[in-house]
Amino acid sequence: MSLTVSTPAADAVIGDTDRYLIVSSDSHAGPALEKDLRPYCPPRYLADFDSYADRYRRALSTMPDPMIEDATQPALDAYAALLACDGLHDPHAFLRDMDAEGIATQVIFAGGGNKEPLPWSDGFNAGDPNTDPALRAAGGHIWNQWLADFASVGPERLLGVMQIPIWDIPAAVDEIHWGKEHGLRAINFPAPRPDYPAYNDPVYEPFWSAVEEIDLPLVCHVASGMRPTISGRGALMIFATELQFYSRRAFGQMAFGGVFDRHPRLRLGFVEQRAGWVAEHIKELDSCYVDPRRDYSDKPDRSPGEYWRENCFVGCSFMARYEAELRHDIGLNTLLWGSDYPHVEGTWRRTPQALRKTFAGLPRADVRAILGDNALRVYGLDESVLRPVADRIGPTAAELDRPLPPDEHPAHLGLAFREFGPFA
Repeated sequence: MSLTVSTPAADAVIGDTDRYLIVSSDSHAGPALEKDLRPYCPPRYLADFDSYADRYRRALSTMPDPMIEDATQPALDAYAALLACDGLHDPHAFLRDMDAEGIATQVIFAGGGNKEPLPWSDGFNAGDPNTDPALRAAGGHIWNQWLADFASVGPERLLGVMQIPIWDIPAAVDEIHWGKEHGLRAINFPAPRPDYPAYNDPVYEPFWSAVEEIDLPLVCHVASGMRPTISGRGALMIFATELQFYSRRAFGQMAFGGVFDRHPRLRLGFVEQRAGWVAEHIKELDSCYVDPRRDYSDKPDRSPGEYWRENCFVGCSFMARYEAELRHDIGLNTLLWGSDYPHVEGTWRRTPQALRKTFAGLPRADVRAILGDNALRVYGLDESVLRPVADRIGPTAAELDRPLPPDEHPAHLGLAFREFGPFA
């Protein structure tokens, strides 16, 4: 499926009272380890599960909480709301929160941020490489089973993202077929890491073919691969910046490795990312593609920029105004919005203000593409099912066109209110 589409229709066709159909490319669930996930554990792993849960709870009691370090009081209040969020484990509460925010559909990853891990893993990555691979694979399947049941409450509104054992290609192929058959809608694609081969390696050929066959997108969440280990002055700021580019490395490996030539129907997304990096990163990769010093014998058929426009997308959680203004440099048809529900850095409980801050006054057809149309295409959603939902809960075009004055900013801004330099 190519992601290239025609230019959106003129915004004159979107009237003041028309409601946007909003799809969030990034949200999270956080089932309780023992209460919610243990019932899905195979009997042969129950002793290992209970041992893991016991060790985790004991470690948690002495573990410092990075979420409270240097946090402002509004951020601490937002964190308390996250820890009390019923939507992390209750699909009906999840849907109620979506309705209140005007969001028709959300893509759901692990990693709720509520101190509830997946068994033998801490969220949406490939788990600790020192942990038994069979246990890590079992933990991913436990999540997939729980999530399939969770998402079945609203199949076109709750889009579950499956875990896969990327270090074991035959098992990963089996898992994605299971996930497809049980209603999951995307594949959590861990970013590169030293304990499994880089994504230009031929070992992945059966996996790419299977992904094309089931026709689901690969979504590479921030922090799903290598993570920086930083201490000392500025550690949190350094971590926040380095974590982003560690999570983008799959694209260059796949583009230069010719993966999109051999598998042109693959869709690859980078999620809970900022978006300003895309244009410069593509320029950098394209400049390597046309390096005048070398005539590469193993060059892919097309430039990385062409693969980006045809096969890739960025799920820009908590999209800031300046990122929306870069939409044509990034590629309008490759840009998706996300709420990051219910994380502190996201837009939950302040989505209406965040949307106005980011999109007020921009061409309505562009806003429609970013908020919904692009995601409908990427995830193969049925607009006829979602349009009545959007007409019931979605914000009108006129509402989003109203600029947000400073006196209407929420107490906790979240990252959607980012600026270059101090907040405006």
